[in-house]
Amino acid sequence: GLSLTAQQKQTIGSRVNQPPRLDGVIDDEVWQGVQEASGFITNQPSFGKAASRQTIVKVIYDHHSIYIAAQLFDDPATVRRQLTARDQHSRADADHFAVFLDTYKDRQNGFQFLVTSRNVQSDARLSANFSGDWGNYGDVSWDAVWDSRVAINKDGWSVEMKIPYSAIRFSKDSIQAWGIQFLRFSRAFNETSFWNPVNPAVNGFVNQFGDLEGLTNLRPPLRLSFSPY
Repeated sequence: GLSLTAQQKQTIGSRVNQPPRLDGVIDDEVWQGVQEASGFITNQPSFGKAASRQTIVKVIYDHHSIYIAAQLFDDPATVRRQLTARDQHSRADADHFAVFLDTYKDRQNGFQFLVTSRNVQSDARLSANFSGDWGNYGDVSWDAVWDSRVAINKDGWSVEMKIPYSAIRFSKDSIQAWGIQFLRFSRAFNETSFWNPVNPAVNGFVNQFGDLEGLTNLRPPLRLSFSPY
């Protein structure tokens, strides 16, 4: 079993000059040589085992957005793919993948971006009082503008996400480290697994994220706000 104070995993985001073509197929040159995050650990139905199927995730970023690619290894014939409405993933007969970002690395607050195997999106904001109820990943009434594509392939299914900096908040520091977490849900196994172990016996969720290093010279977008007086 895993100890309650498992060491936080680390992955590195690579800066790129041009964005990947967003089609769910991870064949663009920009993904080559990028560090892979893998070794997911089950959370439900029981904590602490290696996930039934392998998942590999990569992170890159440019001046505009952060991009996440995941290959979810599986028998493509068994991947559940029911179509549902936005933010309704928990009721879907479908697999899903999510990335969670703790952009200030305060281990309390975060953003969640989730996509099902039919490219149905869900997003939510997480806060310290988040209960860890997986049917309800934080405040789902929050909707951001982001993009995603999925593809079925011979090795299972794959996803590419594009999260513009305008969809999230982060500091102005020239070198940053964020908390990051990846989730995979397999309907066939009814299995939820996380990249950095999430132990149901430990209080809190965002404090059980891994770390994303290698972020340099990110520029928060200018936000225009008008105060009536």
